[in-house]
Amino acid sequence: MRGSEGFVEIVNNSDKTVDLGNYCLSDTETDADKWRFPEAQLEPGAYAVVNLLGKDFVGEAKVSETEFNADFKVGSDETGI
Repeated sequence: MRGSEGFVEIVNNSDKTVDLGNYCLSDTETDADKWRFPEAQLEPGAYAVVNLLGKDFVGEAKVSETEFNADFKVGSDETGI
């Protein structure tokens, strides 16, 4: 379910499994750990998708080991997260 609000794709191009629970995403520099990944492992060569669903999103953050829902989105006047 890639959100109509947008999504971010995370790729593990290393040769080691990455513990995503150690990482965060944010749409603001002043709150760098606004959204933390739930516990999940990203295998070498694998990718994960984070659906950016906005502040009104209610539900589970972890859809599967490689798909997540975040409760923020990037506005049309913003250039990055």
